[in-house]
Amino acid sequence: MDNLEDIRKAIVASGSITADDVVALRDIVYTDGKVEQDEAEFLFKLRKELNDLGNLKAWDNFFIQAICDFILDDERSPEAIDDLEATWLINQIGEDGIIDDVEQKLLKRLRKEAKRFPNGLQEIQKHTSIAKDLGKKIFLLLCGNTKIMRSMEYGVSRTGDRKVSVHHIRTNPKSEDDDDHEA
Repeated sequence: MDNLEDIRKAIVASGSITADDVVALRDIVYTDGKVEQDEAEFLFKLRKELNDLGNLKAWDNFFIQAICDFILDDERSPEAIDDLEATWLINQIGEDGIIDDVEQKLLKRLRKEAKRFPNGLQEIQKHTSIAKDLGKKIFLLLCGNTKIMRSMEYGVSRTGDRKVSVHHIRTNPKSEDDDDHEA
């Protein structure tokens, strides 16, 4: 397997990603020492395809590292996220309308490492964090048992089904006469 598309086809055909697959991806992506835009977009596409297969921690870590390297190790805005990069990242993350746990970790790491973290990304990170916390509280309220909640959260996270919808998050509170009761 000498290119990314061959590796993608093999991973999808096998139904899972292995540590060897991650090593092969890393070798190709970092061949020239840096992550190019087409490679970063490929990784996002592959993540979307693998989402229902369960995630390997090494894959998640590689994905986060590669995207951070792509965004922060560029000549145009080293160690910072410029407006073009922010728009690109928002489009990649929001393409499927959800921000999953790994994408939340990516945003958290970028915020920690970047000298400049645009407001749009801060808002997305803030609102997904609020939604995640709210979801946990609702689940706890309904179940009334933290042990059940923890095991459920772990099981759902492992299958890739625990997601936060970007489309259901509002930045401004609704007015009292707003009849739409969507969360």
